[in-house]
Amino acid sequence: MTKKFKNLGVDLADKVANFVGSWKFIIWQTVILIVWMAVNIKHVVNFDPYPFILMNLLLSSQAAYATPMILMSSNRQAEKDRRHLS
Repeated sequence: MTKKFKNLGVDLADKVANFVGSWKFIIWQTVILIVWMAVNIKHVVNFDPYPFILMNLLLSSQAAYATPMILMSSNRQAEKDRRHLS
């Protein structure tokens, strides 16, 4: 793996971890989920009726990608901390 691609992965993991760990992300995700449920419960557009299987699939996919990126960023930060303490 070249250094350029490794840095790209590290940078992406840091950006994802910073965004997912922000209040902005939590608020936007909450708003989107409330709108998603309201639209489907009120039958405005009934693309994902209760119990919201599509929404669960999307949230599971999001978690499957976000979690490893957050862990990579955390590991990199721990590595930086170890080097700083040495």
